[in-house]
Amino acid sequence: MNATLPTQLMNAATCAAPEKRTSPLRAAGRAVWGPLCALGLMVPTAVLGFGNEGHQTVGAIADRLIAGSPAAKHVKKLLGDETLEHAATWADEVKHGPKTAETEAFAVRNKEHHNYHYTDVPVGLKKYAEGTPGTGVNDVVHVINRCIAVLESGKDSKEMTQKEALKVLVHLVGDIHQPLHVGAAYFDAQDKMVVPQTEAEAKKESDHGGNDIEFRSGVLHSYWDDKTVQHAMKLEKAKTVEEMAEALKKQEPADLKTGGALNTWSATWATEILPDAEKAHRDLSFGPLHAVTKTEFGKKKTVMLRTATTANAQAAKDYDEWSAKVVHDGLAKAGFRLAAVLKKIWPSE
Repeated sequence: MNATLPTQLMNAATCAAPEKRTSPLRAAGRAVWGPLCALGLMVPTAVLGFGNEGHQTVGAIADRLIAGSPAAKHVKKLLGDETLEHAATWADEVKHGPKTAETEAFAVRNKEHHNYHYTDVPVGLKKYAEGTPGTGVNDVVHVINRCIAVLESGKDSKEMTQKEALKVLVHLVGDIHQPLHVGAAYFDAQDKMVVPQTEAEAKKESDHGGNDIEFRSGVLHSYWDDKTVQHAMKLEKAKTVEEMAEALKKQEPADLKTGGALNTWSATWATEILPDAEKAHRDLSFGPLHAVTKTEFGKKKTVMLRTATTANAQAAKDYDEWSAKVVHDGLAKAGFRLAAVLKKIWPSE
């Protein structure tokens, strides 16, 4: 991400491509947003992690918290005059553009980069565990650790340079604090949520982090990437990323610190947010799968979606208020934790 990227959120009236997840039900294309396009139905064709404003808020908090530390000097050595705030959306540029020589080179070396932004732990499980259906070696938990390993080594790897590792890390620490980047619902033939026992079942039954769930005028995942951040900013009366970062920097979250070795932190964070991922689904009612035709890059595609609804107007209001608080706290935790990771990697000059 170059330093001239505007800090505005791509609003719900901008058109791009959906997050790409490995699934027979998912149209090719996925972690933080733009015109929703469809034929006869509003179905978003873009889902980017927390959305620009969300990711940039995380980076901006970390910029402020590491200022004057050895970590800040190491960041400047890798990024030059680019801030963590501006670097925070680079990983989405790799997926959705604008394409550059740097993003193209990274994509060539990282064929599975679309999968780096999330893990699909089944709703109902209480812990992120290696080998659980929906998890994998290229999920957000593992890739955060690979980024950290590159930065700790002080050397480029075959997979990514140190600069790329830092940019991806900034982004993924944001992603892992968004509930639907960690938990996914899985449905059986009777449209009831289940916990898959095998990877084959997971691929067949997943909602792919809410990407296959219609919700209001879009899909559930984009609601959590986009609308919740807007609602969270309203809680602080913040109109810009800078205002939001300044407000959250002063509010160190409870239960912030993560114990254990640095390479265990991402799994701990994933486990921590699973209850929110579960509630994000359990508070909704789901209909059966149905075919929806949409236009993506000028081509018509048919995808299978199911519709989620709240029980009534009060339930909808409660859902919005709860999700805004979850994301408000998630952005703060992500920013503080990103700063903590960088200080842990670079405790001295």
